[in-house]
Amino acid sequence: MAQEVDCDPIGGDYHFFDDAMLSVIKGRDVRMPYRIGDFVVDGGEVVGFSEGETGKCKLWATLRGGKLAGDGRYYVGCDIALGTGATPSVLIAFNAHTGEKVLEYVDAFIRPHDFGKLAVAVCRWLEGYDGETAKLNWEVNGAGKTFTLAVKELGYDLVYRRRDIETGREQGDKLGWYTDDKTKVTLLMEYRRALNEGDFVN
Repeated sequence: MAQEVDCDPIGGDYHFFDDAMLSVIKGRDVRMPYRIGDFVVDGGEVVGFSEGETGKCKLWATLRGGKLAGDGRYYVGCDIALGTGATPSVLIAFNAHTGEKVLEYVDAFIRPHDFGKLAVAVCRWLEGYDGETAKLNWEVNGAGKTFTLAVKELGYDLVYRRRDIETGREQGDKLGWYTDDKTKVTLLMEYRRALNEGDFVN
């Protein structure tokens, strides 16, 4: 419970993100979304965005012709739940040129395989300034295995690949990010630094 409520991978007596830092970040970076709504999906492709107050998606970016303005390079990260309503699956996208989050999608009832298909569709929708689609990363543990199958079935190749610890080289057949005690703490430490220094605006 401490990990989920306090963003604490170690335990309930230690807060990984201290309150003073979070207060500064909240005052500096937090903004209301430009738009709230849902993706319009047709034939496995995102073809537009339908605005509505109860939508599952929030945007912090300008739309042009039914797509993001395309003034950066986009990366997408996914946390996959089982789709039973207990906890939500979450997809976020950020602009690597500005460090700003541009999109957040939250759905507690989407199944992992369907979520994988949607994530690929969103990545193809998020074309950068040079026409390249978004790079996709996800947690492969648990329900992430089913998500991975959907990504492979759709042949989406612009994805994160795990690296060999000794050589640092990408391992072509190991897609997505694997969570364990060491990788989780390393990730959260880097995330904390990026938030604190303004390199990532969440």
